[in-house]
Amino acid sequence: MVKLIDDDFESSYDFIANDGTVFTLKTDYQAPKYQLINVDINKPNKSDWRVLVPGGEVDVLEWAAAANDNNLVLCFLRDVKSVLMLYDMYGKVITNFPLDMGSVTGYSGKRNQSEIFYRFMSFLTPGMIYHCDLRNYPLKTEIFREIKVVGFDSSIFETKQVFFPSKDGTKIPMFIVHREV
Repeated sequence: MVKLIDDDFESSYDFIANDGTVFTLKTDYQAPKYQLINVDINKPNKSDWRVLVPGGEVDVLEWAAAANDNNLVLCFLRDVKSVLMLYDMYGKVITNFPLDMGSVTGYSGKRNQSEIFYRFMSFLTPGMIYHCDLRNYPLKTEIFREIKVVGFDSSIFETKQVFFPSKDGTKIPMFIVHREV
C-alpha cells in the first residue's frame, strides 16, 4: 500500500481519475477555491506534484469528472451560477457547455463512455436533465428529461444578473426575475 498524500488532513483531496501511476485529484492544497493536480505515486513528494487546472481567483471548482476516455468535465461556480467546461487530460480547455443562468445539480458519466448526463435547475426551470455526446463538436446538448409545471410558461419571464457594490466595494451578485414586457 502506498501512502500518496501526507499532510495531516490540512487539505482535502478527491480522486478524479488515474492514468497508470499518475492520479488526478481535486484539492484545496494551496488553492482555497480548489484546483486539479496530478500526483505520480512513484514520485509522491509535493515538490513533484503538477498543477493540471489551477485554482481561480474568482471561480470555485465545485466538482470534476473524467469522461470520454481523455476528457475532464469541470463544474465551476462563477458569480453564484454554474459554468460547465470540457478539458483534455492535460488541463487544456476544449470548450464550454451551453448553459443558461442557473445551477448544475447532478452529473452522471463514466470515463470509458462518451455520453454524459447532467441536471440543471434555475429560477425558471425546476429541473432538466441534459444529454451530451462528447464525441461531437461543437457540443450539442439535448433535453433528456424535463420537469414541467402545469400552467407555468417560463418563456414569458426572464432572469437577469446584476451586480451592486457593497460598502467595501465588493461586487454583490443579484438576480432579477420578471415577466418580459
